[in-house]
Amino acid sequence: MLHGTVVLPPKRGMKLVSVDGFPQPVPGVVKVVTRKNFVGIVAETEQAAVRALNALRVTWAPVAAEQNLDDVYTTVRNTPLINETVEGRVGDTAKAFAGATSILEATYLLPVNSHGMMGPSCAVADFRDGNLTLWSGTQWPEGTRDDVAAMMGLPVDQVHLIWVQGSGSYGRLGVDDAAGDAALLSQAVGRPVRVQWQRADENQWSPFCPAAVIRVKAGLDTHGTIVAWEFENRTPGHSTAERGNILAWRALGTNPGHKRLSGGADNPSYDIANLHVITRYTDEIVRAIYMRSVAGIQNTFAIECMMDELAAKAGMDPVAFRLKHTSNERSRTVLETLARKAGWKASQKPVINGDLIEARGIGSLCAGDGKLANHGVHGAISRQSSTWC
Repeated sequence: MLHGTVVLPPKRGMKLVSVDGFPQPVPGVVKVVTRKNFVGIVAETEQAAVRALNALRVTWAPVAAEQNLDDVYTTVRNTPLINETVEGRVGDTAKAFAGATSILEATYLLPVNSHGMMGPSCAVADFRDGNLTLWSGTQWPEGTRDDVAAMMGLPVDQVHLIWVQGSGSYGRLGVDDAAGDAALLSQAVGRPVRVQWQRADENQWSPFCPAAVIRVKAGLDTHGTIVAWEFENRTPGHSTAERGNILAWRALGTNPGHKRLSGGADNPSYDIANLHVITRYTDEIVRAIYMRSVAGIQNTFAIECMMDELAAKAGMDPVAFRLKHTSNERSRTVLETLARKAGWKASQKPVINGDLIEARGIGSLCAGDGKLANHGVHGAISRQSSTWC
């Protein structure tokens, strides 16, 4: 078995100009592989492959127009829309807002998140006699197999993927980039090749959970009941790395891309008579894969923050306010039980001890169609009636 590394461009969108070789020979290098924008190195040992990666001189063309990711929220706001989807529409929000006693509006900014695998992407490929065997820790073996087969121009039944335990990650659900790299390098040298991404490459080039700008507007009546709810999630799709988008395939320029949009707005798991929930999908900003819950993190943060704001405006305890707007018996049972077990005290004031402030909060995460609810109080969480702290 040989070892491979991949030379990735300094910035997204850069095109390869030339591979200019090594300032001096690097012992152990077997071959430098160049195909379109793909540049890989195969060596006898992993150490030799890494030394070669750091020494190889490569020229990339500068990007004509760079996205400003220093202010990612402005970028999200200004990136053209490719789709608008109404996720929920009930009643007449305009009429309800007109009759509301008080109206609250807020915008929540959710950042780009790295999945932060404990160990970078890794795979082994063995290409021989027109057949390919892959060893990968991918969380989607079928997708990785299909993508690598298509990238290599092979029938799927000529690609055998053997799943092995990965490095430990609750994210990076898309196909495994290292598998595509290893396949191309193994094909180039006719021997098994193991590719281990470098930590810096993983941090810069792995798929990210994209940013979102979420706007919420809600109205209360004189009884502290939510009478109107508007929710807009503006975000790129959360699954652009899911199919047809492994990095090696993108470098070859023949990948078909991935059209499925995911990560849109969620309807709140509360009883609200008038609501309008919409997703405004922007064009791709980063190569994206969702954080497990497919925008549940982003939507729940915005929904629950607004519920706290509304509870304060209504002068109600946060738990009591949620129970007021929750008729689902299972959800109520979970919330009430957890509040009791956590020793929740209505409208408990923060305890301030010098620089240390101790306070309690409440959050609810809707699961599925809203008929099951998950709640958390002060670090205690119940998920579908299973509780842990």
